[in-house]
Amino acid sequence: QGGEKLLAVGTVVPEFSARAIDGTTVDRRGLRSPGAVALMAVDCPHCRTNLPEFIAHVRGAGYSSEQVLAVVGVGADSEDVAAGEMLDSLASVAIVVRETIPGGEVAKAFGARAYPCFYLVDADWTVTAGAHAVRRLPNTAARAAAATAARTVGR
Repeated sequence: QGGEKLLAVGTVVPEFSARAIDGTTVDRRGLRSPGAVALMAVDCPHCRTNLPEFIAHVRGAGYSSEQVLAVVGVGADSEDVAAGEMLDSLASVAIVVRETIPGGEVAKAFGARAYPCFYLVDADWTVTAGAHAVRRLPNTAARAAAATAARTVGR
């Protein structure tokens, strides 16, 4: 679970195109940024452990669902019920893509070699943070509150 399995900070995420679970086409141009990205796999225990933390993180940061991309990898032996639960949980906070493991286009764009992967990206889709555990991401809620406070003080 070392950092070598993540895109490095400063890397621009390559272009990708995928079908979201709502039937829309998803690519970098269609997602608002800055934002957050999660790549998880249904059969990954660490992914399931991080799922509620990721949801809390993006809500706490004030991201709209158009700023959050969640990719759920589903293997040939994955349980449909488990996949459905993960997809449904993420649909409340993100644009959700279901991909087959291995070989999904978004996972390839992010070079995913281990799950889960969590990223923060800036307006140009440059990675500003990456981690295999949500708790290792910067506290974006604190930064958002500080930015709001700074704007208020400056008035």
